Formats: sequence, structure tokens, C-alpha cells
Amino acid sequence: MGTIIGYLVQSHDTLQAAIDDPAFCRTIEGIAEATVTALRNGGSAADAQHIAGEMLSRLNFDRAPAAPLALTTDSSVMTAVANDYGYGRIFERQILGLSGSGDVLIAISTSGRSPKQAVMWGGFGWGHYCHFWCGSN
Repeated sequence: MGTIIGYLVQSHDTLQAAIDDPAFCRTIEGIAEATVTALRNGGSAADAQHIAGEMLSRLNFDRAPAAPLALTTDSSVMTAVANDYGYGRIFERQILGLSGSGDVLIAISTSGRSPKQAVMWGGFGWGHYCHFWCGSN
């Protein structure tokens, strides 16, 4: 069997295993209705905004839009929270105010060394489905 056919078979088997798993299917159905919140600092903030834009727009094909939020776009909120609570809590306050249990939280770090990774882990305690995308450093 060729390499490409092997990858297709592996993809098929993986998808079938997911479809056959009732817990996985319940989780995916729940996520499909969730708000997706993306956050990061610096250059990764642009990635978070791009992801939110793609999820609301077309992405790879025409489909119903998702309900994404990029927490780096509202400068008034960011500066108010930074002023009142400190810069380290700008994402935490927005997550607590704008999203809820069962929503999806995507945190991005190019380096993998951001001190705000704690916000990501806090999302678990708030009942979010959490995904952390980071570099290898």
C-alpha cells in the first residue's frame, strides 16, 4: 500500500473510531454550539484574531458561522482591566465575563513560555474545553 493510501486509511480509521465513541460525539456536539474564545500576546494575538475571523467567515468551505471571540481586539476593555486589576488579568476578566462553562478556550503561544499560560489552565476550572497551541521552546 502506498504512502498516500496508507494516510487515507489511517484517517478513515481515526474518523470511524471517533464516530463510534458516544462520549466523543456528545462532546463534539456540545462544542459545535459553544463560543470559541482565542487569546494571546504580541504576534500571537494576531493569530488569535485571524482564527476568530476565519471561524466567523468562510474558513475552508461555506458553512454556518461559529461564534468566535478574539480577546485582543477591544483596547478599551484591555486598558480598563489592566488599570484596575493589572495586565496579568486582562484575559481572565474577559473570559469570566464573556464566556461560560462548555465554551472553548484557545490560548496561543509561539514560544510556549508565556507567563499567561496560567489563564489557560484556569479555564479548566471554569468548565471550558481548553486548547493550548504553543511552540517548542
